Order: sequence, then C-alpha cells, then structure tokens
Amino acid sequence: MMLGEFLFILWFVTHLGSEAFGVISFGYAVCFIIFQFTDIRVTDFFIQFFTKYRASNEKNKLVALTHLALLLELYKGMVSFVFCNLLAWIMPYFFPEYGNLREIIHLSSFILLFNNLTTSTGRGVLRVLDKFSIAASISTFAVWLKLGLCVLCGAIVHMGSIDVLAVTIISYVILTLVFFFFCQKELKKQLGFSFELSKFNHMVIRSALGADSKELVNFTKHMYLTSLSMVPTKELDVNILGWLTTMEVVGLYKIGKNFLAAIWSFIDAVYLVCYPKISYFVHNKQMLELKVFLILLRKAMFFMGVFLYFTGFLIVPHAINVFYGLNSDLSGDLFKIMSLGVLIWAPFVWLAPLVLAHGRADIISKGALLTAALLVFLYPVFIFCWGAYGGAIITALVSPLTVLLTYIPASKKLNLSPFFIK
Repeated sequence: MMLGEFLFILWFVTHLGSEAFGVISFGYAVCFIIFQFTDIRVTDFFIQFFTKYRASNEKNKLVALTHLALLLELYKGMVSFVFCNLLAWIMPYFFPEYGNLREIIHLSSFILLFNNLTTSTGRGVLRVLDKFSIAASISTFAVWLKLGLCVLCGAIVHMGSIDVLAVTIISYVILTLVFFFFCQKELKKQLGFSFELSKFNHMVIRSALGADSKELVNFTKHMYLTSLSMVPTKELDVNILGWLTTMEVVGLYKIGKNFLAAIWSFIDAVYLVCYPKISYFVHNKQMLELKVFLILLRKAMFFMGVFLYFTGFLIVPHAINVFYGLNSDLSGDLFKIMSLGVLIWAPFVWLAPLVLAHGRADIISKGALLTAALLVFLYPVFIFCWGAYGGAIITALVSPLTVLLTYIPASKKLNLSPFFIK
C-alpha cells in the first residue's frame, strides 16, 4: 500500500510541482483537523466491546454494537463535512494567492467523509474476525486504484489539483462499497448476521445495549478525549507551516512526513493486529499467554524499530532526490529528524492496547491530553523560530512524550511489572 502512496505522490509532484502539492496538503490538513474533532475512535470502541460480547456469547449485543458503530461513523462524518464546507468559504480570504483553495477544501471534505464512512467500522469488523489480510488488501486496492486512475486520466488530458482530488473521491467511494460488501459477507459467514436497515434503529440498539450504556459512554468519552488530544499529532504542524511559511515549504515538509508515514504504517499494522489479540487474552484471563506474547512482541519490535530507522536514514533522503528530482535536501533532512520517534514507539506498541484491554481508557486519554497540551505550545514556538526544522523536531518528540505520559500512570495502576519478567 505504501508503495502505491509513494508512486502517487511521485506522480503528483513530478507533474504539478511541490508548491501545488503543498496547497493540496494544506487544504487537506485543514479538513483533517475538523474531522479529528468529531473522531470518537470507533475502531477502538468496536474492537473493545465486540471482543467482550463475543467472549460472553451475547449475539444480540454483537448485532446492536455493529449497527451502532456504523451509525456513529455516519453522524460524525456528516457533522465534520458540514463544518469543512463552511470553512471552505472563509479560507480563501486569508490566502487569496491560491485561487483553488476553496475547491480543494470542498473536495478534501468528500474524501475524508467516504474514507471514514465505513472504513473504521469495516476494518474493526474484519480484524476481530481475523481477516487482517482482507482489510489490508482492500486498502491497498484503493491506493492502486487511485494511482491507476490518475495515470490513465493524465495520459488522456492534462490534470490539475482539482482533477486529482476528484479521482481520489471516486477511489474512496469504491473503497467504501468494497469494505461494506466484505463486512456483510464475513459477519454472515462467521456470526450469522449482517447489516439490516431495520436494525439501524435507536430503540432496538438501546434495548440491546442499555445495561452497558454507562460503560459504553465512559469508554467513548475517554477515547474522544484521546482523539482530541491527537489533533496536534496529526496535521497541526502542516496547518501552522501553511500560515507561517510558504506552500512550497509545506509541500517539501509533507513529502518527508509521508515517508515517515510509511514507517509508521508498519508499526500501526502491528498495533492493529496485536490489539485484538491482547484484548482476547485479557477478557479470557489468559495471563500467562499474554505475558509470553508481550515479551516476544517487545523484543521483536525493538529490533524492527532500529531496522526501520537506520534503513530509512540511509535510503530515504537519496530516494527523495532521485525520484522526485528536487533541488532541495530539505525533505530528506526533515525525514531524518522526524523518524527518530520510531525508536521509542516501536518497542512500546503494546502499551496502549494493554491499557485499553483492561478498560482504562482514562489513562490513555489523560496521557494523550497532556501530550497535546505540550504540542499546542511547542509546535508554534519551534516552527516560528526554526521553520520546518522546528516542526520536524517536535514531530520526533510526539511518540516519546505519549509513551512516557501513558506508561507512568499505567505502571502504577495496572502493575505492568509481571509483563517484563522473563
């Protein structure tokens, strides 16, 4: 999948330039921030309670939970979509030199709407049903479809930024439909039910989950706070760079950050695989198996983090200059700084899933909020003083801060020491 994203960005930058890529990155980042404000982490919410209800064989709750998750995706997506399109009419007044910024924000809101509509619930369903390969294949298919459509259309007509975004929307609409199809298929095959219009009923869902409503609300509240705290870790840096530097610098920064995202994708894939596994061990009280699993995972991820960092350090800067044909070393230098965080995050990838599996989403949310508060202060100061390099330094600190501010309270409240004893 990351190869497809790499080739897509390569195609875009070589055809339209780093400044055009910067404008799109800025417009998308504006929308992403808004969508983040309504993100209640449906995937985490779904995996946590789906695993619990499945372990206790409560099928009526499984049915209600699955439909509730999809409704939540729809509601939060539509709220964000409306706010993005309202903001699209305001932003061009601050950036009159970029005449297509309004259209870019409009189209970016469509992309995020479809990207979030069923994919969070869809990925959650396929992961708890041990269909990781299908979830990964669908996401990969969407990336290659987007690239293929852009190359094909670009060979026929000249494509601008707006055309590229329109093609991206088409690919995400198809992605949504494919996810929905496979979720229907696997739910029916493994659990004997699927999405039905009659089940998208608030009264039906409330009657099935009413006894657990307090637990559901508390978990969701803490995960929403966690999501809010992630705003500074996502696209806040790109937004601030757009206001304090040029769009060309934004484009070069985003190229380096996209290579960082390639590294994160490997670690995030491990997170998404180990979370259901850890949750299963905890809910079934298999503590010995959990201990062995965490010890092996920690060792493997330490070496994986070291390998990913030094491989990227040696290869990525040269790859950027060779493939993108840039006359600046800025993207490569920024990547070297940003990717330092992987050395901390990789060996602690198990921490958040373990805390969540124990039902302590409050620990995650408080740690994330403290991290966010620091980032809201540090990003503007460092970017104002050192530009893109300042943003890269703070990006590298995000993971160490998150791990530290989560591990300290978790070690006191959950007694993590047994999981470190061989």
